Amino acid sequence: MGFTKGFGALIDSGGNDFYFASGEYPDFRDPEKSFQSMSQGMGMGIRPEESIVGASGGIGILIDQKGTDQYHGDYFSQGSGYYYSLGLLCDHEGNDKYYAGRYAQGAGIHSAIGLLKDVSGDDTYECTFGVSQGCGHDTGIGFLVDDCGNDAYRSKTTSQGVGLEKGIGVLADFYGNDTYDANDPSQGVSSPSKTEEITGIGIVIDNQGDRDTFHDPIAENLLLYRPSGGLVLNR
Repeated sequence: MGFTKGFGALIDSGGNDFYFASGEYPDFRDPEKSFQSMSQGMGMGIRPEESIVGASGGIGILIDQKGTDQYHGDYFSQGSGYYYSLGLLCDHEGNDKYYAGRYAQGAGIHSAIGLLKDVSGDDTYECTFGVSQGCGHDTGIGFLVDDCGNDAYRSKTTSQGVGLEKGIGVLADFYGNDTYDANDPSQGVSSPSKTEEITGIGIVIDNQGDRDTFHDPIAENLLLYRPSGGLVLNR
């Protein structure tokens, strides 16, 4: 994790790895069921909420070169950033599984940038809550990019290419027959700011594959423009 003025990196060159960060620090949003992970490619700042005192965050990076890996986190994990920070998780090879709760898997929260990139393999991405999987919130930018493989994306809500409160969220999958499962509002959704006449940008790009499935049926070779301003491209 990269905290204020900090830089943290974990680089693994090979092996079937198991990454776990949860179960220790309850999150106030749902303290009986959720925990703050703050790891696995996480940038973290101090956002001024009850006072004017705050500090921009640092840079957190996790790079795994190869292997069939499992990533287990909860809130704030797996290529995510919070408050003027950068979080990056990059996995190059293997049939990997990513499990998280909220603000994870390529989430940029409050003017931060989060990126999860998986280069190859048949991968599984799961979030028990959401606001994840290529989600930007409050001028944040979130990317989930998968280059190749037959992948499965599952989340409860507000995930998979979602821009909230002037945020930008992108989920891009470039090759394979993929499954996208998330309840509304998800999959190429934008929402306007509550205080300004500015909307977010939410985009889903599926570039290749003839057997892709979405929450709502979307035909192949279709560019769908949602009324909220979001976009879904299924090629």
